[in-house]
Amino acid sequence: MENYIFIIGIGIMIFILCNESYHKMKRKNIVKSLESNRTCIVVAFFWLLASIMYVRLFHGYEGDLINIEMKYIKVAIIYGLSGLIWLVRGIQRDLINEDGIFTLKGNYKWKKIIRYEWGIEEQLKRKKETIQYYNLTFFIRRNKFDKFFTGVDEKEVILKINKDNKDQVDNFLKESLE
Repeated sequence: MENYIFIIGIGIMIFILCNESYHKMKRKNIVKSLESNRTCIVVAFFWLLASIMYVRLFHGYEGDLINIEMKYIKVAIIYGLSGLIWLVRGIQRDLINEDGIFTLKGNYKWKKIIRYEWGIEEQLKRKKETIQYYNLTFFIRRNKFDKFFTGVDEKEVILKINKDNKDQVDNFLKESLE
């Protein structure tokens, strides 16, 4: 019975990993945000390191996998898959595509988006270059459950959009939100 639960859990984690990547890539992407999700990459590193340390340090791994109990290996696999999920989320950037907005904080279809506003032009300094960008703020309709607990009807999601992509994104958003 324990093995079945473990296999189902692994299946669910792999489904989450594949499903998230698929939904972000299946449609034509209009634009990707300039922001990367570095926090997710750090969390991924932690989980991957924890999976290795769990087997090696805490359970006497000295090169002989046969002597490690199966339950410890299962926990290490779960930690490793958690790390992979976080790594995939960290590598992928927030984006706007034909279906809606896909961010680390949530995925929003066009029917949930009330309106959008462009912020002022700002600069992002990277190693060798300075990138001009705009903050694009989306106002998203909350569901009844969120409204009950927050008392607010809408939520803000902010994406950093490269200055060169502003006109293309603006035209797309006008068509999508009509």
